[in-house]
Amino acid sequence: MAGGVGWFEGLSEGDRREVLRTLVLFCGQARAGEGDVPESIARSGIRPTHTPAVMLTKWRFGMAALPAHELTKSFRLLVALRRRGHPFWALVSFGALPFALVGLVRAWVEYRASRAGRASGRRALVGGGLSLLGATAAVAYLVFLARHPELPVQG
Repeated sequence: MAGGVGWFEGLSEGDRREVLRTLVLFCGQARAGEGDVPESIARSGIRPTHTPAVMLTKWRFGMAALPAHELTKSFRLLVALRRRGHPFWALVSFGALPFALVGLVRAWVEYRASRAGRASGRRALVGGGLSLLGATAAVAYLVFLARHPELPVQG
């Protein structure tokens, strides 16, 4: 988490607030619940009496509006908040794989159309390359997560 905190602290205050708003959306998509809060407070390393922890305990997510000195604590807490047993960062990679497959199928269709003279072969090549790149990135990220169980994104 130290690398993420270092990155977060290097951002401007406005960017930090935007990152917090985005993390709140990710936590909602991951279906984190009130039952996950005590564990996330413990994982984040902040005290339960700090303002972001108290807000989260009451299931209030207005942390982006807190004073600047509370933003890093909020970041640590939201990164640690996840549904038990479900690493939501990894779910993003699993979501990217079907899109990559659809892209490869589309590239194949474009390639066949280019062979028949109805489309540009370059379009098929670019689409296939981008889809393959996306699939490779998603798989590489999943492998990275599997090899680093100490990361807070692991469930």
